[in-house]
Amino acid sequence: MDVNLLLGKVLIVSQQPPLTDSPMTILLVSHARDDHTSLQIIFSQSPWRLRSAFACEEALTAIRSQQFPVLICVENLPDGDWRRLVAETTQMPIAPRVLVSSRLPNDGLWAEVLQTGAYDLLPMPWERREVLRLNSLAWHSWAFACRSAKTKQCATLNPPDCVRGEDSLGRITLVMV
Repeated sequence: MDVNLLLGKVLIVSQQPPLTDSPMTILLVSHARDDHTSLQIIFSQSPWRLRSAFACEEALTAIRSQQFPVLICVENLPDGDWRRLVAETTQMPIAPRVLVSSRLPNDGLWAEVLQTGAYDLLPMPWERREVLRLNSLAWHSWAFACRSAKTKQCATLNPPDCVRGEDSLGRITLVMV
C-alpha cells in the first residue's frame, strides 16, 4: 500500500483491487428514484456497488437471497420502515449493518436507531464524505463479524487494510482493521 503526504494529510493512494462479488454490494432501500441516483453517483468512484430496492418487501426478498454487508434504508417506506428491516436482519447469522437515513435527524431518532440494533443514522441530504465514511465503518464492522464467525461464505473475504475518510473539517482519517 502506498501512502503519500498531501498538504499535511495522510492519503491512501492505492489499496487492494476492489472486489466485485457480493460482499462489496450495498443495498439501498428507498421509494424515491432520486435517492438511488444520488447514491449511485456517490458510490461510482468507490469499491462498492449499489443494488436498489424500492419497498420493504422487495428489500426483504433481496436479503433472503443474497448477502449484503450494509443496508442503507430511508426512514419511511410505503410498506414499512427501517425498524422492520432491522428486526428481520438481526435474526440472520451474520447481520448486515443497517444505516438509517433521515431528512429530519434528531437525538431521539439517533438513540432509537442505536437501541433497536441499526448501525447508525445517516443524515439527508447525503454528503459524499459522510456516506463513504459511515459505509466504510459499517462494512468493516460486518467484515470483522464475518471473519470472526469463520463461515464458508466469508472464507474468501479480503477487505482492504484501511479505509480513507474525511471528517467534517476536511481532515483525512484512516480506519484500520
